[in-house]
Amino acid sequence: MNAEVSIVKSFINKEKDTKAQEVLDAVKEIIDSKNIRLLNNNYWYQFLNLSGRPEFLTALTNDNERNEWAECVFKIIQDTGFSLKDLFDLRVEELGSHILFQDMSSKPAGFWTYTQINRMVRELATVFYKTVRKDPRVAIYSDNRVISAAADLACLFYDIFDAPVSTHFKSNTLVTIFDSVGINIAVCDTVERLEILKEVRKHTKVKFKIFTLEPDVYVSGDIDFIGNQTTMLDLDEIEKVLSKRKRKAINEVATTMFTSGSTGVPKGVSFSIYNLISKRFARHAALPKVGKKEVMLCFLPLFHTFGRYLEMLGTIYWRGTYTFTGNTSTDTLLALFPQVNPTAFISVPIRWQQLYDKIQTRLTKEGEEFKEQIIKETVGNRLYWGLSAAGYLDPKTFLFFQRNGIDLCSGFGMTEATGGITMTPPGEYRKNSTGKMLPGMKGKLAETGELLLTGHYLARYLDDKGPGDIIPFPGQEEDYWLATGDIFTVDEEGFYEIIDRVKDIYKNNKGQTIAPRTIEKKFTGVPGIKQTFLVGDARPYNVLLIVPDYEDSILKNAENTHSKEEYFQQIELRLLSLQFRVFLLANAVRVSFFQQTRTLYPCLNRVFPT
Repeated sequence: MNAEVSIVKSFINKEKDTKAQEVLDAVKEIIDSKNIRLLNNNYWYQFLNLSGRPEFLTALTNDNERNEWAECVFKIIQDTGFSLKDLFDLRVEELGSHILFQDMSSKPAGFWTYTQINRMVRELATVFYKTVRKDPRVAIYSDNRVISAAADLACLFYDIFDAPVSTHFKSNTLVTIFDSVGINIAVCDTVERLEILKEVRKHTKVKFKIFTLEPDVYVSGDIDFIGNQTTMLDLDEIEKVLSKRKRKAINEVATTMFTSGSTGVPKGVSFSIYNLISKRFARHAALPKVGKKEVMLCFLPLFHTFGRYLEMLGTIYWRGTYTFTGNTSTDTLLALFPQVNPTAFISVPIRWQQLYDKIQTRLTKEGEEFKEQIIKETVGNRLYWGLSAAGYLDPKTFLFFQRNGIDLCSGFGMTEATGGITMTPPGEYRKNSTGKMLPGMKGKLAETGELLLTGHYLARYLDDKGPGDIIPFPGQEEDYWLATGDIFTVDEEGFYEIIDRVKDIYKNNKGQTIAPRTIEKKFTGVPGIKQTFLVGDARPYNVLLIVPDYEDSILKNAENTHSKEEYFQQIELRLLSLQFRVFLLANAVRVSFFQQTRTLYPCLNRVFPT
């Protein structure tokens, strides 16, 4: 075992050019021998720091080796208690003067280094502990701002339970949420939200303290601007307060996030620091080339798992810069691309489609010979990877970016899995595929085809695990499996494809089982059809709703309305034998019918939002 320890120490001390595979083999031997304490925490932290770089991960020759690296990392984190604060301390030491946050919503833009954010985070954590000394529990009710992000990091780094809540939530919802996790401090950014919090405080079990995050929000009585508190702190007081805090285990519930509540009362999902830190290493194993001071253009809200974890914590992990866009309108976002010149962009499909459409419009006018210039003028000259998730994006859009030097990945994720679950590997996009399972997560298909999950960063529902509770590491107890509610298929190479939602599958009045998405996908790419939706639960026939694409050449070139109707009549005739009835959502009469149908079939909201 001395030889293996020597190899790892040589790698950490940079005494010689040790091969990545040799180092990984030595680490595996140490872990397998259950002698991980042959190296102290400082050595292991440096191993995590140095091996979590693209130079090391790309030196591993395949996905299996990178998955093995991730599994070793998980064991090291569990044994040493490596936390988000430990990760951030390493980044501050290495990148103190590098820009962590840049805010493009202000004129001029604002910039904060890793060192400056570290000071801000420590000040905010100190204020929280001085306000509620024993067990502060913080709710963050704010749009994306540097100060609200710093408040979140203060909680995640310094053992303070917090809950970022949607700015769309109103008082009744917030009362339920605050009572469910015992919130005793709340921060907000606008007068409107301050008034909502004041109303909430009248009805909660705990009369929580309110801080405003902006100096121009009028305060009175016991409501304070948090900046007035932080400016009164000196370094000695900060160190004294934070050093006395109760340290929490990394697998204790650290934060709870709440779903949008579109189907009722928001559901709480609880995460440990271990969930959050293990996910960062797992994501890097799947994106081995990423990590050279990334610049992310970010518009997803920080009460959203992808915005909070993949973008904000991912930026810190990848030694990068997180960009606040402020206004999230399409025009603002597209204008910021060449200005910010990002290396990465995480988004819902519509934004990628808008970028694609903007490029295609210029290509049509200016010609294919200017394609490279047009792409760079649209997205900047550094964008080389991105992710589109939480919805459908046309395969031609994926393939266009991939063929032009931007590895746009498809993925599937859930709040309950700390965001991403599957992802197409960079450069390996497959039509309709959501990709391979990310390292650290395991899946299996139930008899119904529903995907079940277990793994290192699988969170728990608040009803099961709340503040103060422990989320066991994998292997500490019987595996916890989460039913995703989604029907998948998986091929021999491990690529997953989503087929349907469990709740969308229905039976007609003959007892036949119908999977709507299987039918709907058959119309993808059919000329003249923009979108389809199938319904028919407990009915004698299925109803296929079609949104025509009148910009398609087959309909544009039709001589008259009658010709267009004949085209869709041919589709309808072919479907009659399958007991389908077709409706075109093309005019006021059809839309009126559709609104009536929406009442009958609430699941229509999945594809056709109100």
